[in-house]
Amino acid sequence: MNSEPNKSNFWIKIIEADLCQLIQLNAYSFQLELEQSLYLKVQLAYMRSEVNELETQISIIQNYLINREMLSNNKINYDLLELINKIAITRIEIRKRSVTDRTISRLQSIEYPDLIWKGEVYFLLARAYGIIGDHINQKESYLKASFYYEQAQALRKSLKALQNAFAIEGFLNPNKRLTLEYNLILQKALELGDVEVAGLTSLNLSREMQLLGSKSMAMQYANDSIRYLQKDKGSLHFGLAVCHRAQLLFECGRTEECQRDIEEASMLEFPEVKSALTLLTNHLQNKKSYQSPEHLTLPWQNREFNGNYRTCNFAPLEEQLILILSQGPLNTHEIISKIFADEIKCIDYQTIINRFKNLLTRIKKKSPNLIIRENGKYCLSGVSHETTLLTKSI
Repeated sequence: MNSEPNKSNFWIKIIEADLCQLIQLNAYSFQLELEQSLYLKVQLAYMRSEVNELETQISIIQNYLINREMLSNNKINYDLLELINKIAITRIEIRKRSVTDRTISRLQSIEYPDLIWKGEVYFLLARAYGIIGDHINQKESYLKASFYYEQAQALRKSLKALQNAFAIEGFLNPNKRLTLEYNLILQKALELGDVEVAGLTSLNLSREMQLLGSKSMAMQYANDSIRYLQKDKGSLHFGLAVCHRAQLLFECGRTEECQRDIEEASMLEFPEVKSALTLLTNHLQNKKSYQSPEHLTLPWQNREFNGNYRTCNFAPLEEQLILILSQGPLNTHEIISKIFADEIKCIDYQTIINRFKNLLTRIKKKSPNLIIRENGKYCLSGVSHETTLLTKSI
């Protein structure tokens, strides 16, 4: 079942496509092979959360499989069509959030025609594990998906799977800051021209900065995320990014802008977006007790709306120091060369050292445990700076 090189490349294009790219490809679906056309339509319906259309595509696929002997079409790859059928059924169960152990078993029983499909199945397996709340296996499945996508040269989808694994790691270890990892992912995404992953990673960096108490940097990354995801305005990720920014705007007292974001997100039909909006609206209305919405994504499950939102009102220079340390540990000289580059030319070095010490003191007064010193270098607390299997793979 190994595909010819050109066919394999087109499968990668379909599997890696974002919503906008799928819409463009679908316009020429009549020129594609049957299996490619059907899977493209399955992907498109899934991305749009169009459950009825997914059911229609499954019926079409199953009709081909049931009538294979009558059709006697040697050009149809029925083994691949069987695989697409199982994936499509899984996708509709994920959208309906009706995943069961049977879903997991179905995916685990699939025989892979090649590496790109092995990556695709593990990616879906991760989604399925997430629905049933098995986040350890979810993270492991994303890592496996990333590995097999990379082996198949689907580098953008590999990076997306890796980004998702980081997000699960953050959920499993809420006190661990992942700014270094997300910055590495963001840099790689921009190198690959992958604005979707850049948008997802910027959203996660915004959340990291929010948790660190840096409102300005949180807002900057949120705006970056929405800018990157702008071309896929009808997507789930765009909706969640707008919801996240709405919360930041409210916490900053910018209620009119917050309401505009809420109105924009309300136009989307994804249950995950509607659940985030419900949680946010309950918070805006100052409700003291309410039932948590059913379909919250992991970042929204971890959110606090009880007045404990950490806002330290950092000054611009303080924000700048937090930003550069979010990208990795630095010694005193490295920090000074980045923050006080202009002053070094005209002020004696000891004066610069004193300014740096005063800067640290001001930050410590606002957030005593935010910046720590380890092995002669300053870093953000909770940020792991050791090279792990995750960071090695970027």
